Amino acid sequence: MNLGKKINNIAISKRVLFTTPSHDRNSFVIPDFENFFGSKFLLHDLSEINDLDNLADPQNDILKSMSLSASLLNVNDLFYLINGSSSGIIAAITAVLSPGDKVLIARNCHKSVLNGLILTGAHPIWFLPDFNKNWSIFDSVNPLQIDSYLRIFPDIKAVIITSPTYEGVCSDISSIADVCRKFSVKLIVDEAHGALKSFAPHFFGKNAILCGADISVQSLHKTCGAPNPSAILLSNGSINRQVIQDALNLFITSSPSYPILAAIESTINFLSSDKGLDCIHKLIKYIIDFKSAFRRYNNIHFCPFNDPSKLLVKIDGLSGFALSDILFDEFNIEDESANASSFLFLTGIGTKKNKLNLLENALKSILNSSFPHSDLLSSCPLIIPDSAFSPRQAFFSDKIVIDISKSFGRVCAQVITEYPPGIPLLIPGEVISHSHINYLKNKFPLIKVIR
Repeated sequence: MNLGKKINNIAISKRVLFTTPSHDRNSFVIPDFENFFGSKFLLHDLSEINDLDNLADPQNDILKSMSLSASLLNVNDLFYLINGSSSGIIAAITAVLSPGDKVLIARNCHKSVLNGLILTGAHPIWFLPDFNKNWSIFDSVNPLQIDSYLRIFPDIKAVIITSPTYEGVCSDISSIADVCRKFSVKLIVDEAHGALKSFAPHFFGKNAILCGADISVQSLHKTCGAPNPSAILLSNGSINRQVIQDALNLFITSSPSYPILAAIESTINFLSSDKGLDCIHKLIKYIIDFKSAFRRYNNIHFCPFNDPSKLLVKIDGLSGFALSDILFDEFNIEDESANASSFLFLTGIGTKKNKLNLLENALKSILNSSFPHSDLLSSCPLIIPDSAFSPRQAFFSDKIVIDISKSFGRVCAQVITEYPPGIPLLIPGEVISHSHINYLKNKFPLIKVIR
C-alpha cells in the first residue's frame, strides 16, 4: 500500500481522533479556506497518528515510500521535503560542513545557500562562473576552475554549484564530480530547476547524483506538476543517511503536511510511468513546435544551450525588462523574470499547447510592431566583494540601518538579492563598494550594516 492510499484510508475511516489538526478531518471548515482548498484537502490533512509514520523518524509507510521513490530514480537515498528545496540545501550544508569549514561556492547560488552558511558557521570561498553578455546570464561552471581552487585551498571540505541555473544552463557534473573525488571533497548540487532530469534524461540529461554528485536537491513543483513546496533531496550514499536525516530534522516542522507528502509520492510515481513520460514527450513537442513558429523571424532568438523547458528569449533592440513590461501591459502575459538582455518563461508538465499559442501570438505581434528601442539596462555588478566577517559573525553582530549613499566601505549585515532568481549581490560580512551603491541606490535606499 502506498502512502497516498494509507492517508486516504485513515481519512475516510471511522477512527475517533482527539489529535491535531483541530479541524478534525473537515468537521469544521473556515468558509474562506474552503473557497481556496475545498473540504477534501482537510479530510486528508492528518498528523502523526498510529499507523501513519513520522517524517522526522520514518520507520514505516513514509520510509517505504521514500525507498520506492529512490529505486524509481535509481539513487541510493531519497528524502521528501515539505519545506521546498531551500530546506534541502540548508540540510545538505549542515550534514557536510562544520563551523569554520571552508566551502567553495559558485556565486550564482540561491539565497538558501547563504542561510546554510549563517546557520553552520562555514566559511565561503566564492568564485564567479563566466558571464555571457549576450544573454546577461552566467555560463556553466568550468571543471578546471574547480580544480584550480581546490589546489589553492587544500582544506576545502565541499563544493556547491547550481545546475541547471535559473535560466537552465547545465554544468558538466560528471567532470566536476571527478575533480571533487580527486581532492576528497563533497559535491552538493542545487538542482531545484532540474527535476525533470530524474524522469527523462534523454531530453534533459542525467541528474546530478547519477553523474557523481554526493547530494542534490530538486523542486518537484517547478516543472513536475507537484504543488508548492514539494521537493526531494537525493544522495549517492556517501553521506550516512541518519546524518542527513538529523540535519533535516533541524529545519522541518514537527507538523508535516501529509497531503504534500502524498503529492510528492504521486508525482514521482506518475512521472516514472509510461503516462508520465508521455506527458514529458508532449511538453517537448509543444516547445519544439513553438520555437519552429519563429523560423522566418531574424530578430528573435532562443537560448540554444539551456534546459529545453526554460524558454530564454531576446528580441533585437529591446531589453528584457522592456519586453517583460510590454507582454504584461499589452497581452496580460507574465514571464518568470527578465534581465538586461533577455527574458525567461518557465514551462513544465502543466504547460499546454494553447498556452504557448498565446505567447507565440503575443511575441509575433511585438515582432511585427514598431515598439521603440530600449537602452540595455545595467546588470548586477559581477564582483566578489571583500569579506570582513564570516556570514555567521556578521549576522549576529550589532547592526544599524543607514542611507546606502553613505555605506561605502561599511560591512553589510544583511542578504541583498534580486528575487527572482535569488542570486546574492551582497551577504552579511561583505564590504560595500561604489559599484554596489551605484546599482542599488535607486532600488534600495537603506541598508543594514555592522555598527
